[in-house]
Amino acid sequence: MIPAYNASRDNASALDPVFRRDFSNIEVIVVNDGSDDTEALEEALAPFRARTATARYVAFLDADDLWLPDFLRRQLWFLDAHPECGLVYQGGVS
Repeated sequence: MIPAYNASRDNASALDPVFRRDFSNIEVIVVNDGSDDTEALEEALAPFRARTATARYVAFLDADDLWLPDFLRRQLWFLDAHPECGLVYQGGVS
């Protein structure tokens, strides 16, 4: 899930690496958070519109963030290995 506020320039950069993962069933929800650039945002998202969300898990990604190649694999592994856990998240680096 990607909240987008005036992020039409950043969304393609964020989405391209997400769909290049080695998971074949990645789906994305982009939420227009009251953007002033709604028309540009819709144009930027047009190539990705065929994907709808029906998945078991939801991952949050800010429009200006980039995931490392193994980010989702590691989080999904943890969730599968720890069924008592309902949430995982990435902390900041300090």
